[in-house]
Amino acid sequence: MDKVIAIFILVFVTSAQASEWVPLRDYNLYQLYSGEVSRALGLTAKAEVTGTAGLSWPDGSQATITYLEFQRDDKRWLYKCVEKWSSDLQLLEEECFELRR
Repeated sequence: MDKVIAIFILVFVTSAQASEWVPLRDYNLYQLYSGEVSRALGLTAKAEVTGTAGLSWPDGSQATITYLEFQRDDKRWLYKCVEKWSSDLQLLEEECFELRR
């Protein structure tokens, strides 16, 4: 099991060096998904949700991670948004990132 974890970390760190997630200060998840960003990029299509993940902690707090993609011709824009929730499901913090290569 330790070898599996070590391999996973190695693959994750190696792939992370090729790209960088840069904080996206002007948009939240709703704005990304609703089409504000696609209009700013001159796209007609809305964002496509390409993945989600949820995390829970023993104190009941949670986080959700949503991955979004915009695509036009051969160009892709990738984003992820992290939402942190309290144990009573109040949104505490939200931050979105853009993948820069």
